Amino acid sequence: MSRICIIGNSHVGAYKDALGDDPASRLPVGVEVTLFGSHRDTLANAEVTEDGILRSRNKRVKEMFAWTSGGQSEVLLRDYDAIYVVLGRSFFDIREFQAHRHGFSASVPPISDTVLRCIIEALFARWDIALARKIVEVPDAPRVVFLGAPFFSAEQPAANALLARLATDPDGIEARQINDINLALDTAARELSPAGLEICRPPAEALEPMGLFTQHSYAVGSQKLSNIDPGAHPTTDFGHMNGAYGAMVFEKIMGVTLSRSR
Repeated sequence: MSRICIIGNSHVGAYKDALGDDPASRLPVGVEVTLFGSHRDTLANAEVTEDGILRSRNKRVKEMFAWTSGGQSEVLLRDYDAIYVVLGRSFFDIREFQAHRHGFSASVPPISDTVLRCIIEALFARWDIALARKIVEVPDAPRVVFLGAPFFSAEQPAANALLARLATDPDGIEARQINDINLALDTAARELSPAGLEICRPPAEALEPMGLFTQHSYAVGSQKLSNIDPGAHPTTDFGHMNGAYGAMVFEKIMGVTLSRSR
């Protein structure tokens, strides 16, 4: 039996949508998946106890956990073989390095090696990765993988503008800077991650050719993670992904191929 746990915020919706109303009919024999989803940064103050329980004092978090998991208001971490954390941004999200103008991400400016190291140190200090690190520190903890949120859709206006610039000047200063950033992030994730914590990129198959953003088809029809106001996100939501994206992550990252039947 392989027992998988996915802990996160509203991005858990992609995995819930992928599993459908009857997860057992979609999962391979011998695989169980339990979802614990909340919203935004409501897990920032979650507690991880020495005896391996992740819990929150927030009433709404408890309600959401119980709804998404099928009745469990806290996570018994040692009950699982692998835990995937889908909170905050991906460690590899290029938006961390974009300048901001009038509230919108713009170009990726040149930065020194010193500044790049400082940004990477700040990424490791974020609350979402800190929570994953707390899980790793539980005695006899299972495998822990940090995914963060998906990359934005390539059709998000600032993303689309960045991709257009890179297509026009693929060997320019901005393209070289992005390449240097990605190499540094890959090295940091591999060599500087806290012991026992794996930090993974999104599946390459779900990304546009430059690997910076998600193909827009995976954002179309994404579903809200809500038992109060269910339904699709508005078409202007470029951050949440649909069940096809969830299925892709299940297959490429978690090694679980879902059945097409529901």
